[in-house]
Amino acid sequence: MTEPTTQIGAASHPGVSEPLVYEVVTDLPGERYLAVLPQSEYIHWSKRFAVLGASTWGELRTGVDSEVFAEVLGLAGYGDFEEYAAHLEITGAVPLPGVTEAALEDYGEVGEDLPTDDAPFNAYDDLPACADGDWPPSLFYLMSGTLPEAVLDAFADRTMTLFNGEAARIPEEVSDDALAALRGLGFQLVHEPGLQDFLQP
Repeated sequence: MTEPTTQIGAASHPGVSEPLVYEVVTDLPGERYLAVLPQSEYIHWSKRFAVLGASTWGELRTGVDSEVFAEVLGLAGYGDFEEYAAHLEITGAVPLPGVTEAALEDYGEVGEDLPTDDAPFNAYDDLPACADGDWPPSLFYLMSGTLPEAVLDAFADRTMTLFNGEAARIPEEVSDDALAALRGLGFQLVHEPGLQDFLQP
């Protein structure tokens, strides 16, 4: 592994005690990037990305833990409106005019009875937050919010999106340098192939 070509200051990062997981992932249309997340962030969201593969409510209920299932019920409209509409805020700003009203109308059309186990489930149809790309969030959006700024500034291509905030992509060709820079900051790095599953189809 080569030494970083860009020098990164070795000052301690607030989360340096937590390991980072990494993998070079393939995105559409075949572009490859270094994915890096704090281990706790990976564990949290890997449970939620598993929701995307369920085809019935019963498969979902038995395939995820009770905390995630309750979260999905809220996102589908079987909980409080606040849960259903939480994703409407744009990177901390208030929702666009008319969006909350439209969501309230959709929320009112959700029945009170919970779906049966044999009822079909499609995350992109049943969860507006998923259809909007807010839940689970983009892998590259998560990286932008969790990695040290110095590393992102040195190695990432950063793009601001209109609705979902900033995305940070570290090209494969600088992955060795980026990983070396993170090690230089004191981070422990753990290889995690499961990060490829974070790229939504």
